Amino acid sequence: MNNKKSHKNNPITEFTLTKRHLPHWQLPNSAYFVTTRCIKGVHLPPEHRDTVMESIQYLDGKKYVLYAVVILSDHFHLIIQPMEKCKGAYYSLSEIMHGIKSFTAHKIGEPVWQHENFDRIIRDKEELFEKMNYVMENPIKAGLAGDYDTYKWLFYIGKE
Repeated sequence: MNNKKSHKNNPITEFTLTKRHLPHWQLPNSAYFVTTRCIKGVHLPPEHRDTVMESIQYLDGKKYVLYAVVILSDHFHLIIQPMEKCKGAYYSLSEIMHGIKSFTAHKIGEPVWQHENFDRIIRDKEELFEKMNYVMENPIKAGLAGDYDTYKWLFYIGKE
């Protein structure tokens, strides 16, 4: 087990544990539920949510498989499975999230995101379905949409 603080661009080849304020567990070929919050007091207007959605969807199939994403005014949730960067080594969550956050903050023109994410390895199909339902229900429970298809900043695998 590697528990040293690794550089964000190092691919994941074995179970890895890193820690800033929160622990971050990574395991090759795993799916993850990730939550990222805006800096306190920052809220994303619709055009910035568009930028975030475009950025996340752009990397689908390049650095990860995107199962679901929902973007609200002050945070987003992702379910992703990092792809192989090279044989037997997978993109790290650090590299993926840094890419999304730095690109969107640059395009928006100001700091937007908290430095750290909450992330969790999805352990089995049951947990994957539970997290998918959570993402899909998020804008409905927040009172922002009546159903899955009416919220613009929600994507889930199988939605067209």
